[in-house]
Amino acid sequence: MARKVTTVKQRTGKKAEGNSIEERIRMKAYELFEKNGKEHGRDMEHWLKAETLVKSGKGA
Repeated sequence: MARKVTTVKQRTGKKAEGNSIEERIRMKAYELFEKNGKEHGRDMEHWLKAETLVKSGKGA
């Protein structure tokens, strides 16, 4: 009986230095949330600021 060979494509680029970019943004956004007195309703503001900081290398 012949064997069927299946190739599995691995995901690449998801993890960068231990944490994904999305995870680093999430952590930075939460940090901003805490620094701003845990005020609700500013989640988009915190996310966008965190995204800018992480992508510029200033949010490490």
